[in-house]
Amino acid sequence: MFTDHYSTHINIIALCCFALVMFAASNLWFYLRVLRPIKQLAQQSSQLEHGQMDALTPSCGGIGEIAMLHRSMAGMAHHIRTALAQTEAYADQLTDGQERERKRLARELHDSTIQALVVVAQTMELARGWLTSAPERAAEMLTLAREQAVEAAEELRDLIADLRPPSLEELGLEAALGLLTQRSPLSADVVIEGTPRRLPEGVELALFRVAQEALTNAQRHSGATQVHLSLSYAPDGVSLTVADDGRGFIVADDLRRYALTGHYGLMGIRERLTNIGGTVRVISAPGKGTRVHAQLPSAAVRAAGALHDPVCGMDIAPEKAYATLTYGGTDYGFCCPVCKGAFERSPERYLTVNDGV
Repeated sequence: MFTDHYSTHINIIALCCFALVMFAASNLWFYLRVLRPIKQLAQQSSQLEHGQMDALTPSCGGIGEIAMLHRSMAGMAHHIRTALAQTEAYADQLTDGQERERKRLARELHDSTIQALVVVAQTMELARGWLTSAPERAAEMLTLAREQAVEAAEELRDLIADLRPPSLEELGLEAALGLLTQRSPLSADVVIEGTPRRLPEGVELALFRVAQEALTNAQRHSGATQVHLSLSYAPDGVSLTVADDGRGFIVADDLRRYALTGHYGLMGIRERLTNIGGTVRVISAPGKGTRVHAQLPSAAVRAAGALHDPVCGMDIAPEKAYATLTYGGTDYGFCCPVCKGAFERSPERYLTVNDGV
């Protein structure tokens, strides 16, 4: 009896000791595999929050779920670090590009335009001295001065067109694209689909720069001989497609990657369209040519707070409208008295054609 009772106590003590060992072991396992890795991950996250993008580089270990979470966060940090590097490279290139453009303009103005104007002034001064002694020669010199002035004006016009084409503001996007293709050394054409209408200034400029960059790339890099531009006006927005028959290339899954290799054109297109609510797709393959497709939905095309002119289709800032008119509960703006008068005579006609776009 005593032996049985003693044996029972021994078994209970052994069981308690085993339970204590298991409890300590489980706590140790929980600390090493769960609690400590979570604390390390929290510290790394805090460092990441303060801009230390490589804080997640060392692994914190732990159970599979924590390791998976760490890998996911490290992957996101890597993408952020890459995007920051790409953006920084692009910003540096923009700054360098602006400085190069300033130097080019200064050089061209000094070497061509200013020199031409100096020659014009000298020619006119010679003609002035011959007005009485040799009037015929003075007339020849004045004719020459006029020709030199015309040449200087043409050079200035080309410089202005490179910076911002006057045709874009005065005649619209279709005319500006037409002139752009005419100046291109490639065989290029423009097709307009849908009903043309004036777009906000920033939208027209963005689409023009997309076409300009795509044409430049086709000329310099693709070996293309033909380029086809298609500008499509639709009720749900506007799109521009530039397709060439060049050698093509393998397109990266993210256009921002080109910034790290010193190629900024496609990234510039992406940034320009993204800033105004648009998207761009580049479709290409070796030997298949390249297609650049820019898309702007109606929400991006219509400027915030702009009034729609239902006659010419232009979106106008309220302060720039010639006149405003409320019809059918909708406010409309007009760019000129002609549009206002035409709408007042037959509003249904223009609302059927242009409104709601």
